[in-house]
Formats: sequence, structure tokens, C-alpha cells
Amino acid sequence: MTEEGRKELKIYCFHRRLAASQVYGDDFIEKVKRAFSNNIYPVDENLIASPKHLAECEECKGYHDFFVGKKWEDCLNANAFGKLCGGQSFFKASAWHYYLPAYLIQLINNQRFFAGYEFQPREDTDLPELIEWQKEEISLLSSKQCEVIVDYLEITLKVWEGIEKGYQDDRKALNFWKENYQKALAKEQNLNK
Repeated sequence: MTEEGRKELKIYCFHRRLAASQVYGDDFIEKVKRAFSNNIYPVDENLIASPKHLAECEECKGYHDFFVGKKWEDCLNANAFGKLCGGQSFFKASAWHYYLPAYLIQLINNQRFFAGYEFQPREDTDLPELIEWQKEEISLLSSKQCEVIVDYLEITLKVWEGIEKGYQDDRKALNFWKENYQKALAKEQNLNK
């Protein structure tokens, strides 16, 4: 592809992301807020790492200190987006669950459409603790919360549809979350019997 072609594609992609944010944004954001309206703030000790680790790791301590006492709604400003992105790798399961709505809303507001690490199935890893960590995160989600992740991933695929071949990881993530949605729905239906 020529340099001119790359520039045109970049402009085209920007406009598609902007359009998707405008078309899906408000409805999606309202759906996120409804799905996570009953989220409960985790105790400060369940945000990031152990107290011992926080005493030794400046990076984790920085994230911890940023999120202590913050409601997820407090993280919808532009200054919090970087911390929310980074926090995905450091949050304990309860904090990941609590701040997920802010992260999803920020992704839409910042026109970031991708199935990043936090949404990919972690089955192909040599670290079984990452698989268990993800299972713990997923276990905290209701069917409505899983559905919101499915919606976000579907928007992502629409944004990039026809631009480039591939996106196998995005499709894989979408299928993974559709399965999690079905499991959460079945679990809730069994509890209501």
C-alpha cells in the first residue's frame, strides 16, 4: 500500500470509529449503566495486589492509590482513561468487575474499538493462574453484564468490517463472551426455579 493509501485508510478508519461512537454510544452507555447499577465498591484491600506487594512495587501502588475510594462513575473523566486501561492488568477480580463499566464507557467515548487482552479468552497460556483469574472475574458478572461485553465486541467488529481481513482474535473473543453470556443466563434461570 502506498503512503497516500495508508493516509486515506487512516482517515477512513477515524471516521468509522467516530461514527460508531456516535451511533452506538448513548444507547450503549445507558445499557452499561443499567447493567452495572448494583455494583458494590470492593474494600480497598481488594483493589490491586497484596499490602506486601504494594509496599514493594511503585507501579501497583500508583494504581492502588489512584483508585482508592473512587466510585466507577468518578472514572469517566478523561484523566482516568489511562489508569483504567492499565488497571485492567492489575485489578483483583472484584475491582475489575467494579470498574468494568467505566472502562467500557471510556472505550466508547475514546473511540477505542478492539478486543484487547482483558476480553480475550486466556485458554492458550502457559500460566494456569491467568486462566483461574479470568474465571474468577467472569464468575462475578451477571448475564446482563456479559451481554454488554458482547454488545461492545459486536460494535468493534462492525467498525472494522471490510477494512482488513482477519480479526480472528476479535471474533474469538466475541464467541467466548457469547458463551459466558449463555452460561450466566442459564445459572440465573436455575437460581430462579
